Amino acid sequence: MIKKLLVLFLVVFVWAKVGFALDINNLTLDNLHGQINVEFELDVPEIYLIRSALDDGKKINVELRISLLQTKSIFWDSILASKLIKIHLSKDMVQNTYILTMGKKKYLSKKIEKLLLNMKWIKVNLGPWKNIDSGKYKLKIETQVVTQDVPAWVKTILFFWNFNLSGPDTFTMEFNL
Repeated sequence: MIKKLLVLFLVVFVWAKVGFALDINNLTLDNLHGQINVEFELDVPEIYLIRSALDDGKKINVELRISLLQTKSIFWDSILASKLIKIHLSKDMVQNTYILTMGKKKYLSKKIEKLLLNMKWIKVNLGPWKNIDSGKYKLKIETQVVTQDVPAWVKTILFFWNFNLSGPDTFTMEFNL
């Protein structure tokens, strides 16, 4: 009986934490005007999870950290450049509109699908290309979707629980120059 309850608890625990992952597509890295430029398409496969969280009044951050690392054979990889992009999502319950804030730009829409098109293409400049010599490199993109409304005391008590809607997930592309 105890074994059955334990198995049931584990199954419920695992299924309760099943989330989603953001998809990275059409990733390009190029040298345009002497700059390291990264461009990719960001897809949200389970839009309904974000919609339901926003409809419940939660505020969400989509966080993307794009890093360029030089691969070392003996020591740890060294970070050449890194940028953090935060995209804020919320809902105005009075006007029934979704709000997306990305940098200094603010977008409003009644439909979440239309709103998420504004964060479909991400373009990032990682600095001058002259910082790159010949060798092995990694382009790493870390993504997570974080709910902002969880109080700090709850996170402290339930330190073992991941309160993110998604992630952290890591995408890595290795290349040689």
